[in-house]
Amino acid sequence: MEGSSSHTSWPCGSNTFSNSSSLPAFAMFAGVVTPKTAECIDLIVRRFLWGGHKGQRAIHLVSWEIITTPKLVGGLGLKRMSHLRIAALAYIAWQFLVLDHPIAHFFRLRYRWSGDPWDIKQKSTSSPIWRALCTGLQTIRRFLIKYSGDPTEIDLIADPWLMSVPFSRIPTFLNTDYVHYRYRFSDIIQDGQWRIELLNTLFPPYWVDQIRNSAVPSWNNEPTTWCWVASLSQRPKVKEIYQSIYPGPPPIYSSVWKTLWKMLVIPKFKTFLCLLLRDRLPTRIHLNRCGIYLDTICSLCGMAQKSADHLFMACPFAGECWKIIPTVIKPPLTVWGATSWEDRLTLIEWDKVPFGMFKRIFFYLYVMAYLEGT
Repeated sequence: MEGSSSHTSWPCGSNTFSNSSSLPAFAMFAGVVTPKTAECIDLIVRRFLWGGHKGQRAIHLVSWEIITTPKLVGGLGLKRMSHLRIAALAYIAWQFLVLDHPIAHFFRLRYRWSGDPWDIKQKSTSSPIWRALCTGLQTIRRFLIKYSGDPTEIDLIADPWLMSVPFSRIPTFLNTDYVHYRYRFSDIIQDGQWRIELLNTLFPPYWVDQIRNSAVPSWNNEPTTWCWVASLSQRPKVKEIYQSIYPGPPPIYSSVWKTLWKMLVIPKFKTFLCLLLRDRLPTRIHLNRCGIYLDTICSLCGMAQKSADHLFMACPFAGECWKIIPTVIKPPLTVWGATSWEDRLTLIEWDKVPFGMFKRIFFYLYVMAYLEGT
């Protein structure tokens, strides 16, 4: 990847090749990758994406946080290896927790583990594999609830049955006079109804209301197992685990970003528009903000500063380009020029744009941005 970066003519187009950073994923699921190795892989991807090398710094048009943000919320969708490492450990720990495998039995006997992710025994003399499994178990345990077809198998205080954290692990006002009796889940149910008297005795009013608002489960004599709390699935996918651990920021312009990444065009067109929406194209005004001081007056018309809006919309040369788009596909130019770039993307009916017109428009934009504009 580092060897190819010097031959990449357009740095932002490297996003396509940077997806090869998912290649080490197999090694993460087949073994244990150290945090230092994951950080080195992230460093190589960053250097390749922006063209930097050892002793040579490059302009970072967008931050690493935006690059690793999901596409539907305004990012480029790359995965951090440090995050993917934790997700891989969490997935391996999940398999270790729920599958009946001889290796799992060996580790449970070797380290005297009861099988409860909230009761992990780790020592300084433990093997690296067991320490990695403990890291994964500590990561996923806050997303798990315990399910059993037999209500006598669930401890009312020590097992997470109402939420992903057991009552014994949260600061709450439990009645300590009754906690040591080790009540089971079957003790608070009678004739298919909650035993309100016992609930009021054991729990504070807030938790009593939470329990009463939940449905009384039905029992079918299924074996005790662990479920993923988000989907109540017994076999969550790696993507679901990753999104649970790293949910990302709340959506912004979700319809715009969805429209952008669903275009049937080559990836560098999408990356170009993403940077345009973020106002991160290397125009002269943006380069001045980065410490590279250049003349900001447009060299094409000489009438205004060379911002992204002027370069691609207000400049007379840009107006000639947008005139080739029929009004069937976009609104008239007067309405088109008065809106923001977010609104412009939603106003265009992209399904009606021929691919040949895409090439003409983006060829003009590339020439404007990288031959005359910067």
